Amino acid sequence: MPRVDSYTIGIYYLSIVYAFIIPLSRAGIVGISALLILLWILEGEWKEKLLKLKKCRVFWAFVVFIAYNFLSLIWTNEKELALVYIRKYWYFLPIFVIFTSFPKDKANYLLTAFLSGMLISELLSYGILFELWELRHGTPDNPTPFMNHLDYSIFLAFTSVTLLIKILYSQTAKERLFISIFFITVTANLFITNGRSGQLALLIAVPTTLFLYYNRSAIKSMFIGGLTVISMLILPNILSDTFQNRVGEAVNDLNEALTNKNYQYSWGMRIGAWEVAGEIVTTDPILGVGVEDNIVKLREIVDRVEYLKPIQDFGHYHNQYLEIATSLGLLGLIIFLNIFWQLYKIDLKNRELHILKIAFLTIFLFGFLAEPFLHKQFTMALFTLVTSYFLLSKQS
Repeated sequence: MPRVDSYTIGIYYLSIVYAFIIPLSRAGIVGISALLILLWILEGEWKEKLLKLKKCRVFWAFVVFIAYNFLSLIWTNEKELALVYIRKYWYFLPIFVIFTSFPKDKANYLLTAFLSGMLISELLSYGILFELWELRHGTPDNPTPFMNHLDYSIFLAFTSVTLLIKILYSQTAKERLFISIFFITVTANLFITNGRSGQLALLIAVPTTLFLYYNRSAIKSMFIGGLTVISMLILPNILSDTFQNRVGEAVNDLNEALTNKNYQYSWGMRIGAWEVAGEIVTTDPILGVGVEDNIVKLREIVDRVEYLKPIQDFGHYHNQYLEIATSLGLLGLIIFLNIFWQLYKIDLKNRELHILKIAFLTIFLFGFLAEPFLHKQFTMALFTLVTSYFLLSKQS
């Protein structure tokens, strides 16, 4: 067998393992990402790969965004910290390894492997919840096996909406039953854990999905979507003390922040970050203040505004849009959003995949209101996998 074939086979199997391991292992993401890139380099076939990449608008959107990050070093003072920050974007490289070297007719294997990994994560999560076992991460009150609860909520939201779409398009009663059980457990888990960002994203993604599915009947889609959202809001309140407590905390946080300028609680801190970001964007609207300089600027503002003291230890703005607008300006934010525009424009002939694409974009774009998920390892890997899946599916 020619060496080029052995590297290609290696990429094929490693890509499937990568999809499976994403919900389960931080070290696995790092190791397999690095191996994929190494095999891709050794594989060769550069003429064919470069031709594919040249025609890929998503690739160029990433190139422009990352290039602009490096360009921002010109007006950034914290250059060493900025380079560390920008370096993390290497997690996106497997998108283009998989896109150029994974067999397009096997694209569904990636999604199946990911759902299998999420199934194992689910079993471990419920084991923690019912105190059947203990892991180094997660507690019965917040049963997230391997990652931060905010990151896990995005995984659960995407898995939930993926399963919902599969239920809508399933061909057999047996298949529909199994997927429905999986869907219920995943969605329940989302509202048991503390990840409000994923909960919000799902509450928007589900009616969007149903509207697209029942697009020929606006009344039917609105009725079913509304009923589903109401059920998803009422049932967790009845069944989950965690969800009730988190909703109550959120209402209290917002009330304290808006009426008393008390920013010491979770949502109050986020409002404080909005206030700081507003001042920065007003002062440096086009280019921002530079990568990592935006955190220095945050602390300068906090030092002179007493009620903002609770956010003085923030390492980021807990909002993807604010993070980019303060560091790279509105120009950087537009360049960043172009990535999502190019993803939206991927022409997927399969209606099921088209709906999944819109749901995926919806989850991330609304999730960004709570966290900079495209600078966090687990969610970057999820974004990488699903983006490569859509790029492969376009070719199918």
